[in-house]
Amino acid sequence: MASNIKSKPTSKESPTEPFKRAVTGCIRALARKPNLEVAFAAERPGLQGGKVRLPEPPRKLGKAEAAVVRGHADSIALRLACHDPAMHRRLQPAGQQARAVFEAGPRSVTIIDEGTSRVVQVQVKPGTTTVAN
Repeated sequence: MASNIKSKPTSKESPTEPFKRAVTGCIRALARKPNLEVAFAAERPGLQGGKVRLPEPPRKLGKAEAAVVRGHADSIALRLACHDPAMHRRLQPAGQQARAVFEAGPRSVTIIDEGTSRVVQVQVKPGTTTVAN
């Protein structure tokens, strides 16, 4: 059973490990899949075969970089928890432009920076991530 007690990173542990553990716990909780496999890599983020791949956070993790990783994680977790493929196909518009807008809608996450009350918009698109301040 997991604990809520914060542990200090050991001398051999990367400074991003606590963040990665927290993101992994959040994605598993949001998706309601406690055994979900989560990996961090320099490859494109996504979900394939029940395995989640997220961007490897930089060693000096800033707010923007953390928001990007969390945006990808939350997007994938909510897709796992809430997406209904049959309903998606049924509601999908026929036109190419309408379909592109329909597909882009669920891939946007808004985050509010508690320290500054600034809104950070994270657009999650295949192959790219844009953070707008």
